[in-house]
Amino acid sequence: MLQHRPRRASAALLLCLFTAGCASTTGKAGIAPDRTDGLVYVISEGTPEFKVTKPDPVAGGAGAAAGAVGGVIGGLIVWGVVYAITKATDKDNDRALTLAPQDALAWLRPRIIRNLEAEATLAGARWIDGAPVKEAPGRVLTLRLDKWGLRADKSDSDAFLPVVAVTATLVKDSERLWHGECETRREHATSPLHTLAELGANNNGRLRDVITRALEVCADELTARFLGRAAPEPREPGKVEVKVTGKSLGDIEAVMLGTRETPGLAAGRFEARFSELALTNPDLVTLQRLFRESMTGPGESELKLDGTLDGRRFQAKLERNSAGRARLKFEGLTFAAEPDVDTFLDAFARPGLRRVELEGEAGGRRVKRSRP
Repeated sequence: MLQHRPRRASAALLLCLFTAGCASTTGKAGIAPDRTDGLVYVISEGTPEFKVTKPDPVAGGAGAAAGAVGGVIGGLIVWGVVYAITKATDKDNDRALTLAPQDALAWLRPRIIRNLEAEATLAGARWIDGAPVKEAPGRVLTLRLDKWGLRADKSDSDAFLPVVAVTATLVKDSERLWHGECETRREHATSPLHTLAELGANNNGRLRDVITRALEVCADELTARFLGRAAPEPREPGKVEVKVTGKSLGDIEAVMLGTRETPGLAAGRFEARFSELALTNPDLVTLQRLFRESMTGPGESELKLDGTLDGRRFQAKLERNSAGRARLKFEGLTFAAEPDVDTFLDAFARPGLRRVELEGEAGGRRVKRSRP
């Protein structure tokens, strides 16, 4: 029988202390609606450099780190680990990870304005994206981009989290009516986290998506504080344990991947072991799909299968770290020819893969392959 035993999720506090700072949003309890009546101009400022913070292989101190990585502009020691603060360039992949601060502010202002325009209690306000004019005086909401960039994840130094910090201030004449701050947190990141190469692909397309998402979260939290409401707190899903013997591969696929109406275990955190399977060579297609679709998800998870393939023992294992990136290993699989091995492995070459290894047979010969 299936046995689901929820386990208490690990505390996210220690993670956010390391990754992007635990500060979420701060400020007063909220602004009185009558203090926003009339024109409110929304402007932005701040041109911080886009920075990438990553572990330095030299552990001799911040001074050593400063000389070890090309483009280093400073050093940082967190929990005894040396970090290099670099300009936003991935030297290894010769790929510039650079975005203009104006882009971030251009994404941030419309989101804030849309949020506030949708609020019924602020119906007396008219929000204008632009600088105030003398002919039509009003209040001014200033959004300042304090910092932005990427930071390596603690559990996987090849994976990066977005770093965004914004300060918002509402002023009428010289009186400050409201002030709030927002900084991204580890819990807000979407799994899987990406490598610098993945972020820089397609002319920084994925990087823009990641930063835009971080700015949207920050804008939504600032809006909640502005209205005097509690900002939504993301919750890490609990881990589910499953141990099953003698089920079919089709049943296992249903449990792990679910349906359109009901998500499977792979959509959350899990520790699943399925033993004593009896597979044949055609089942390799389903096995490949099962592990490929279980690769990415929120947080640490593990999937193990063992049994026989055409009468020979096999094992298959997937380990997903807290960054949502997976390491896979297959032992005892048999293929008709060596190109079939490459076809099997190539299916796992997607964002979120750390490494996939295979030891088995192809055309009667022992083979050993890995990606990347």
